[in-house]
Formats: sequence, structure tokens, C-alpha cells
Amino acid sequence: MGLRSWLEEHETAALLGGTGALLLAWKLISGSGPDAPGSAPAVMSWDSARILAVRWVAGAESGKAAYAAQNRNTDGAGLSYGLIQWTQKSGNLGKLLAAMQRQDPAAFKEVFGGGDARVVASLLAVTTAPSADERLRPVPVEVPGVPVALWSQPWTQTFADAGKVPAFRAVQEHEAAYGEHMTIAIRAVYILGVTSPRALVLAYDRAVQQGASSLKHAVWSAKAAQERGITAPTGRLYLFARRCAEGFRSTTEPESGRWLQVDTPQGTEYHKLAGNVDLYTAITRRTTRILEASDLSDGPLPSRTAST
Repeated sequence: MGLRSWLEEHETAALLGGTGALLLAWKLISGSGPDAPGSAPAVMSWDSARILAVRWVAGAESGKAAYAAQNRNTDGAGLSYGLIQWTQKSGNLGKLLAAMQRQDPAAFKEVFGGGDARVVASLLAVTTAPSADERLRPVPVEVPGVPVALWSQPWTQTFADAGKVPAFRAVQEHEAAYGEHMTIAIRAVYILGVTSPRALVLAYDRAVQQGASSLKHAVWSAKAAQERGITAPTGRLYLFARRCAEGFRSTTEPESGRWLQVDTPQGTEYHKLAGNVDLYTAITRRTTRILEASDLSDGPLPSRTAST
């Protein structure tokens, strides 16, 4: 069974209060279940490759907390939430919340609004606002009431509770496998000319952690370099990974932003910080792990079809 039809069956079960979420969660985290990557045929399907990519990235982004995982503004992005850590500042959290609300309006009003539609309206208005600063504004947990940052209590408990709701889990699964980040990743592997499962995992990982604009720059930069002589698929992926990281490293002291001074055998360099996270080192480690993983295939995925 393909992932799309499987998800559709699961979502129906979730809305009826079924346990379908547990099966896909097991597929995402452990790789078992129908059509799982570990039991895939020699030529992996795009649906299986999507599952594989989500499983890899969700493991790094949310770990065992999975659907309820939270980063509470340690990187300045506001609340990051769920399987692939949809961020408040980028607007991706707002898109996820709006999709949850469409999936089950009654459950959404109860979980996120305590039954009050005014709280729901305020939450969605803030998280889907046009500017990043507006999206980071606090939201009242009751009306009238004092606005509270989403990365603070009691909102953090609300989001944790939402991670237990089957209908909302279904939305996370669908958005992770078929949403904006996956669409960007699939476009990236075709531009790079490397359509292997490893390439998709790498591109999806970068789309989730770095976003569309950063990924686009890295893809076209790597593509330009390829045209100057790098033709081997492995070389293309290593070059792409290096391009993804290099924007967060400088050999001269930057004039603005927060940077960590690092002394290396080659001399002093500076790595950009997000909160206390060294982005250059974090990206390099994550991409290296994917590039060197023995359980990721370098065989080509099937020719592109409308379903991909």
C-alpha cells in the first residue's frame, strides 16, 4: 500500500477515534510496518522514500517526544513544535495549527481554546500573521486575559496535550510527508540531478532545519559548481552539504549577529549562533551522518510522476 492511500485510511480512522496514528508513528520511528523502507524492494518507491526521510529527520528534530516535542524559543524562533519542529517565527507553526483546525474544528476549539472560539481566533491570528514579529506575539489563554508567550506555561502544556490527539497527529504526519518541506526537498534533488533515497533524506533534512530560501541558495550554488566538473552523484551531495553549512562560517570576524570564535589548525574562524547552538557545526554533523549512513541507498528512485 502506498503512503498516500495509507495516510488517507489513517486520517479517517483518527477522526473516528481509531488507533491509526500508532501504526504510522511506528513506521516513522522504527521503519517497520507495511511498505517500510527496511522491507522495500530494490528500487524504493517515492512513498517509501518520503517515509524514510521523515523518519530520519523526525528522529533528529523531535526524538522520542515525537508529536509533542517542543523547543521553547532557545534559538529565537519562538515555539517549535511536533515531529519536524514547525517554527512559530517562520509561520510554519501557524500553517500547522490552521491545518489542525480544519481537520477537527471541535477538538481544536476544546484543546487550544478551552471551548472558547475567541481564544482559537486569537491563536490563529497571531501565528499566521504576515510578519515574523507579529507571529511571535503572546496570546491570551482566555478572553479577556493576559497574553502569554506560546513557549511558556500554560501554552506549553496545551501543545503537549495536542500531541496526544489522533486527528492532530494525522495532520502532522500528512504535513511532514506531503507538505512544503518535502515539496522543496524533491525539487532540490531534481535540480542536483541525484534522486536517491540518501539525496532525498539530505535535502529534506536541510529544508526542515534551514528553510526554503537557504536551501535554494545552497542548491543553485552546488549546481553551478557541478557544471564546472563535479559529475559523480556522491560528489554532488557532499558539495551540496558543504554549501548548506558554509553560510554559517566566516574566516573574518563578522560585524553583526552572534558568532562563536573557533580556533582551528588552519586558523581562527567564526561560527554563527542560534541561541547557544553552533549552526555550522550542527549542520556539518547532521549532513555528515546522512552522507556516511550505511543504511541509506544511493540507487535512483523511479522516474518522476505526478504523485511525487
